Amino acid sequence: MSNEFPEMIPRTECHSTRRTYRTKDSRYHMKGSYCTDCGEKYFPPRQGLRCPNCGGRDLQDYYPPKRGEVLTSWKDDVGYPATGYTDFPPRTIVVVKLDDGLHIISEVVEMEGELVEKGTPVKMVIRKHKREDTGNWVYGYKFALAE
Repeated sequence: MSNEFPEMIPRTECHSTRRTYRTKDSRYHMKGSYCTDCGEKYFPPRQGLRCPNCGGRDLQDYYPPKRGEVLTSWKDDVGYPATGYTDFPPRTIVVVKLDDGLHIISEVVEMEGELVEKGTPVKMVIRKHKREDTGNWVYGYKFALAE
């Protein structure tokens, strides 16, 4: 601990700042991929792989919609934070069905362990996730209740 970073920074995993920078597009914009042969959509992106649906290799970048509805929710209340996370549970985790049909598992912000009803509309927001072992913050998408 230091004066610059008052909270404890865990050092239990190897995390690369370069890798964080290279994957920021899929974390900030939910970049996925779709197969031009059969039209199947994937998240996270399947780069350099074949489409499991048709076997095609022509996978293009795809940005899914930022809104959807909650299919199910649960509380992450194991009693201690996950490695690298400084916010203590309970956190609310949801499965979101986006407007295009993709399903994403994420956290709902500003719910503090409350369950979310099925069918509640949500929208994607960018929030802090955790600190790297270098002390840098890792940002990424989470969901918030839509007005």
